[in-house]
Amino acid sequence: MVEQANHKDTKANALPEVERGFAGYFVVAFVDLLGTETKNAEIKSQPEFPIEMLEREVAKVKAFQRDFYAVFNGAAQTEKELKLLRPENMKAALEKLQGNDVNSYAFSDSLIFHASLNTQQDRLVPVSSCFSILTALVCAQLWSLARGVPFRGGLEVGRAALFNGNQILGPALSDAVRLEKQAQFPRILIGKEFHKYLQLNSQLLPDTPESGANRAFAEICIGHICESDEPCQLHQPNEANEGQTRVFSLDVHSDFVAELIGEQHQALLNKARSFAEREIKRFSGHEEKLACRYHHLLNYLRGKR
Repeated sequence: MVEQANHKDTKANALPEVERGFAGYFVVAFVDLLGTETKNAEIKSQPEFPIEMLEREVAKVKAFQRDFYAVFNGAAQTEKELKLLRPENMKAALEKLQGNDVNSYAFSDSLIFHASLNTQQDRLVPVSSCFSILTALVCAQLWSLARGVPFRGGLEVGRAALFNGNQILGPALSDAVRLEKQAQFPRILIGKEFHKYLQLNSQLLPDTPESGANRAFAEICIGHICESDEPCQLHQPNEANEGQTRVFSLDVHSDFVAELIGEQHQALLNKARSFAEREIKRFSGHEEKLACRYHHLLNYLRGKR
């Protein structure tokens, strides 16, 4: 009986650690480089060990990670400067109020970003972390498409836990991965729970500096998101689809994204559209499923819903 009591005490003593942020609610983004699965099938089919092909794939993934982090970190630095300007009457408060740190790690050709939504003593604006991830992601998305390096992504909030330093597991990550698969063409989908979280925060009464800051960041985040109803399978004719689904995705045309990127915004959009047009031409006639998806990407880049 004494041993059992001690065992229970050990479990109870672990609870405060969870409360300090090792487990709770997180915002999680999952990003996956496209084209790797096709290339892996080609590598697998080679009669001889294809060392040069593998070396090229490793170089491509390393370049993707390097460039993605460069754009992501650059956008994060720019948005830190911009968010102090909006709204002006909260500037002093925003300089003191912060969200939780954004952490990331790479797994093969995928990247994972996450931040805790738990409020702590000096971290009272969790929506600020969502804002940081969302704005940096949409900039990285546009830059990558302009360079002809397409990826898909999913962004969701939910329950999760940290382990091995900055790695994460739980429903928040699995839901972000599911959204990435659901995206179908190169874009970033926003989960319904994340959208609901932003809506709730946008309705907060600005009766405290923290509430006012959370509300301001939520409103800006909502402005990054576009809604559309679309077939469950984009590459199939309408009559073959079982129905339509409401999706939320990042909007590369929003005024704030244009402000964040600056003068290059329109030029990047034009380059991204040119890339989509090249892919349509490359796949038309033999890979109609892919050609269809790049048609949808082109419409998305043109602002068509």
